[in-house]
Amino acid sequence: MKLALVAHNNKKEEILSIVDKYKELLEQCTLFSTRQTGEMIENKFHIKVNKVKSGPTGGDIEIANMVVDQKLDVLIFLIDPLSSHCHENDIQSLVRLSILDNVVLATNYATACTVLDSLSKHLN
Repeated sequence: MKLALVAHNNKKEEILSIVDKYKELLEQCTLFSTRQTGEMIENKFHIKVNKVKSGPTGGDIEIANMVVDQKLDVLIFLIDPLSSHCHENDIQSLVRLSILDNVVLATNYATACTVLDSLSKHLN
């Protein structure tokens, strides 16, 4: 299972909480993430994460390319809807492509947990 974990700055603690809750499952997956989120996950949980650039410097586009190339099964992208982002077009493209290419997409904590609970049942 190829899974990407992405989180806006105000959602970093939530993504770390998700990783903590689903660490056993995530260790069975090939993980991808934008730079800062991936570094935080690796440092706190010692899980291997394949990192791309940060979102504002092209990381969202790199993840979107993985979607287009069918190299991603699940995208957990904790979006902060209350903050503006200089790379808003990249974010919208990533979400749009995930929907078009039928990639499982979770954009908030509750949905991410639902997806990972389902994956846990599927993989075990």
